[in-house]
Amino acid sequence: MIENMKRVIILTAVVIITCIVFSGCNNSKPKYETRMWFDYFGTDEMLWNESKELTLTEFPGVTFKWTPEKVTVGGKVLFWGMPVWNVYLADLTNDGKPEFCATVSFGSGIVDNRVIVFDYVAEKEYQLSDRMYHDYFLRLDNGKLMVTQTDYMDSKLLETTELLLVNGEILRYGKKQ
Repeated sequence: MIENMKRVIILTAVVIITCIVFSGCNNSKPKYETRMWFDYFGTDEMLWNESKELTLTEFPGVTFKWTPEKVTVGGKVLFWGMPVWNVYLADLTNDGKPEFCATVSFGSGIVDNRVIVFDYVAEKEYQLSDRMYHDYFLRLDNGKLMVTQTDYMDSKLLETTELLLVNGEILRYGKKQ
């Protein structure tokens, strides 16, 4: 009988330890679901004289504002373009809070499309551009934020891959940008 009690105690201890170990392993942050704020790229629907506002539970008390030429918080410009065609929200830094990922046009006369990633927490901007050689734009595909590369000023598709931010740099097709 004492031998059976020892087995029960040992088995109970093993079960408790196993539960503790597995609950610790599953104690990660929930994955942020990538989503679109708006997307006018490739459409004729741009609201040139309007604006959009966005509040996020990850940033309490903060209101983000889009106008065709910039995204701001209060009076502070986070990033700008001529115009800002779209903005997606994706957690590229794995901190549980979204980064603002946008397709923007730049230039006067010579205009290119590029991707900007703005990390609001770190107040840092990253760009994917290759002026006068390639254009880049974003789209959401099955929950993944994809970046497409085309020839400059041409719709010839060259490559599409998932947008990644690794060690503080945008990765493009396995290469640092």
